[in-house]
Amino acid sequence: MLLRFGTFAAAILVLMSSMSCQGDRRRGSTDQILRVSFPRTELERNERIVGLEIIVTYGDVKAIDNIPPDWSINLEVDPAWRSRISGGTHHGAGALTSPSQLDAFLTIRPWPDKDYKLDIQATLQTTVDFERTKARSFKMNDLVLKKSN
Repeated sequence: MLLRFGTFAAAILVLMSSMSCQGDRRRGSTDQILRVSFPRTELERNERIVGLEIIVTYGDVKAIDNIPPDWSINLEVDPAWRSRISGGTHHGAGALTSPSQLDAFLTIRPWPDKDYKLDIQATLQTTVDFERTKARSFKMNDLVLKKSN
């Protein structure tokens, strides 16, 4: 009786391990890691960056780095194939003067399955008077993506 239970338990463990590995192959078990930066964009006179939103489709967010002082950042993942990173400054002193201050801000791992194509859409919220904002939108081919180790 004990031998049958041990064999049954071993079979369950092998099945669970197999299912786990299949999930890893579909989502995020590729060696490709990308660091995402905004392109060099000239801001208007007195224009400051006060917020951002990045939508990652079919890629796992691995890290959010270089968060500017006095900023809050949120990460929402729902559904599993879509991640939304958003945030902004709490007051004018935290406003940024250049997109370069967000270099290598985000680290992602694209899903390796050929049926899932990575896409990234991003928006910077800017202002010149801290009363009205302007959205500057970027598609994936506008963003700077660098492979990382």
